[in-house]
Amino acid sequence: MNTANTNTTTSPASPIDWSKPVQTRDGRKVRVLATDAASLNNKYPVVVLVTSEGGYENVMQLTIDGRYWYDVKEPSPLDLVNVPEKRRVWVAVGQFGKVAGSETAVVVTNGYESKEKAIKFLGSNTRAVFEIEYTEGQGLGSDE
Repeated sequence: MNTANTNTTTSPASPIDWSKPVQTRDGRKVRVLATDAASLNNKYPVVVLVTSEGGYENVMQLTIDGRYWYDVKEPSPLDLVNVPEKRRVWVAVGQFGKVAGSETAVVVTNGYESKEKAIKFLGSNTRAVFEIEYTEGQGLGSDE
């Protein structure tokens, strides 16, 4: 089982981007076979293969929004979610004068696509700049 990306904040009703990789909510590898299969009452048009802990694949049918159960709104470990994407950003750290009793105010910028843009935001107050790589949702789960 893929335990690297098991924390996701995607709700069961969140739309799935079928052009991107998906996994189960609990991190299992998924291969999408169809998103338009004929099914009972057209409730389960998505057909996938889900890799088990033993390495073999099981066939599953799900709703078009990736839910395992059509009529249950609570998240299931078998719901589908898009695989969290890795992102790279640049942040700058700046230092300013005294603020509210502290010796100096330290500011960290938002993430920028380039080092130059991060530095430009703080200008001459920039003291350091870092490139950060993270996976969406990283560090937000209870098991990390």
